[in-house]
Amino acid sequence: MNIEASGGWRMVVRPLAASPTWSGTASGVGADVLLIPRSAADSTRVAFDHRGKGKFTVQAIGSDSATLISQEGDYTGEMVLPRGTVVVVIDTNGVWTFSRD
Repeated sequence: MNIEASGGWRMVVRPLAASPTWSGTASGVGADVLLIPRSAADSTRVAFDHRGKGKFTVQAIGSDSATLISQEGDYTGEMVLPRGTVVVVIDTNGVWTFSRD
């Protein structure tokens, strides 16, 4: 790992198994990793809402990994999780919600 920064930074490393399991709704402030149960991994329609300035990125990791959202600022939208998604990675400094649509 190589990190270059001009200011302070923080990195947290934890086992993937320690991540919360998504129950159909989740919310938070800042970055998070959510485990997706098998029952939701087959083409589940979901909604995201993000409030904040700066980058908002959501990645679905699994057999068909994909970047679902990559933009700056506020976001509200719906989409289908790719089939086989087992983890959703949310990268932001803002406030977000992630729910089953």
